[in-house]
Parts: sequence; C-alpha cells; structure tokens
Amino acid sequence: DAPPAPPPQQSAWDVLRALPVPQSSSQPAEEPLRDGGGIVRFSVGQITTFRKCRREYLLRYVHRLQPPPGTASTRRSPASEAGTAVHALLETADFNATEKEFRLAAERGAATHLASLDKTTQKEAKSAVVNLYGRDIFAKLRSEGLRSFGKEIPFTLGGARKGGEYLLTGKMDALAYTRAGNIYVIDYKFAEKPPLEELAEAMMQPRLYALAAARSLPATGEITCALIYLRGKDAATEERLVTRDELESIEAELAADSEKIAAFEGNGGLMPEWPTVSELCPGRRCGFYRFCFPAGR
Repeated sequence: DAPPAPPPQQSAWDVLRALPVPQSSSQPAEEPLRDGGGIVRFSVGQITTFRKCRREYLLRYVHRLQPPPGTASTRRSPASEAGTAVHALLETADFNATEKEFRLAAERGAATHLASLDKTTQKEAKSAVVNLYGRDIFAKLRSEGLRSFGKEIPFTLGGARKGGEYLLTGKMDALAYTRAGNIYVIDYKFAEKPPLEELAEAMMQPRLYALAAARSLPATGEITCALIYLRGKDAATEERLVTRDELESIEAELAADSEKIAAFEGNGGLMPEWPTVSELCPGRRCGFYRFCFPAGR
C-alpha cells in the first residue's frame, strides 16, 4: 500500500525516512556512486533517471529504496517480458542477409525466443521483427555497405568534471558502422511511438550512446540516433542526426550532471527544497508515484 499523505506538521523527509525498505528485491544492489579517488560512477539508466526525476533518483539510488511491492517497478509486466523476448530475438537478426533469409531466420527464432509470450503478443512481436528488414533505416545501411553491425554492446565512457572524474557505463541495443564512415546508434522499443512532447526525453539515452560511439569509432561521416518503435499501427522510426557541436554539448552536459550527482550523493541527497514533481509524472507512473501523489492525480 502507498504511504499515507503526511500530516501538516511532518516534512517530506520524515515520511521518506519512515518508508519500509523491503527485505529482498528483484533488482541487484547498485554499486556506490562515488569512490575514494573522486571518481563518480553511474549508468545510463541512473543519469537518465536523474534528468527525468530527481525524486525517483533520490529514493532509488541515494536512499537505496525499492518501490512498494506490486507496483509497476517491482513486477515484470507482460510488456516488459515481451520487450526482453524481442531483444533476444533481435540479437540473432542479420541485416546483411537477403530479405528472404532474414524473414526465414526471424520466423525460426521467434519459435524459440517468443515461446513464453501469449499468442496475441507472439504474433505482434514476430510481425514487428520480420518487417524490420523493410524499414528505411536498414535499407539505408545496406545501401551504404555495412562495415560492422554490433548488438548488445557494453561500453564505458570516462571524462573530467570540475571536482574529479566520471565513468558512465551502458549497453547499446545495436551499433552500425558503414563503409561510408557513418555511425548509426539504434535503440529498439517494444512500445508505441510516444507523443511529440515526450520524444526529447526518449532521446536521452541514444544521445549518450552516440557520444560513446563517436569516441570509439573513427567516424568521418554522420552520426545518427535511431529509436525504433515496434508496436502500434504507426510503428515508426525516429531518427536524429547528431552534429559534432552537439557531441560537445552532450559531453558538457554529462560533465555538469556528474558534478551534480557527486554533490547529491555526497550530501546524502539532502537539498534545501524537496525536488519538484515533473508534469510527466502522472503519465509515467513510476514505482514511487503514490509517494509523490498520495491522493492520486
């Protein structure tokens, strides 16, 4: 159950400290964000949470709290299970193959990787993957000539911040490097394309991936971030070119945010004011939603 709304004499911090900490969690414990050498370590997921909602970051990563049992963040939803299954199937995809070979391989792979899903979701997921071959972005990759196409690529990106250093870790769904010298960072989403006002938020992770890719590969051409949505009637691909100037801006933002995270962590998350609530919260409904909106919204 969600904690009750605090009475007027209680601060939000009093309520926070009274929240029960579950004895076990389905999520692995996070490593400390800061070590003795002044290096701040965080994942792409952590920094995107910090940018989207300081409250969720505070509760999840500073105070190490887990959302109440039974909330969206502590149970695996059918959509989450389907997304995991689709990603596993996409790891077997060969976009250099002929269309017939690609489709046959996807059909065979679906029988293995999508077997745990209900029949309706199986059909939707299989169709989404089989039809990927015809999307414009993959036609573009084939026309440029694929030099390499990596899948589920882990990376570590280091940099300097005002008070020390930072290390960012993450994993890209796919990274294509073409003979034309262009880089394509691809992020699959087994979801419908969000409204326009939420696309900037959705692009947070791919922009960080683009920076990591640019620092790893000798790109002589363009760098493109591609969000590939696999659900809905208007299953779409959102592409954004990332210029050299924007890469410098992304790096500067990363350094600035790492400095804020270091201060946030070092101060135990305590701030003069409780972080404000994002206007997107009612739609996002993270596991801490009822803590921020005890009366509902």
